[in-house]
Amino acid sequence: MFDNLTGMFQIDILFPQFSLLLLKDTGLLGQFFIGLAQFFLLILKLFFRESEGARLFF
Repeated sequence: MFDNLTGMFQIDILFPQFSLLLLKDTGLLGQFFIGLAQFFLLILKLFFRESEGARLFF
């Protein structure tokens, strides 16, 4: 679930095209979107912490 090369969570299952874009672009824009994805996943974790469905993904 955690990719050591990029330091971000793998989101291949949920967003395959999005993660491929992140892995291809390693420039400044790519770093921005990687940070944005990490922030989005953190918000999802905090929001769905008590949810039963979220435990399957996190």
